[in-house]
Amino acid sequence: MDHDITITLTEDDARLIDERVKSGAFASPSEVVAAALGQLVDHEEQLEAETQSLRRKIKASLDDPRPVLSGDEVLEGMRRRQQARVALQGRG
Repeated sequence: MDHDITITLTEDDARLIDERVKSGAFASPSEVVAAALGQLVDHEEQLEAETQSLRRKIKASLDDPRPVLSGDEVLEGMRRRQQARVALQGRG
């Protein structure tokens, strides 16, 4: 069902729509706007999916029973592992 609506566009936006219609990519300004709205919906759905994924990861992290390590503890553990690897390579 069509619905008439009046909007005010900047000159640049109007030019973009006109260029797409004149190029033959779209049959009318309405088709350009419909395509843009479709892209907006797709983008919003993608953002929502990414947000939900991050929320699940954060929850899993908060629910993780392992002890919390500080940044310094993590770096020290990485240094020890690197030193052990270097020592093993020196023996070979």
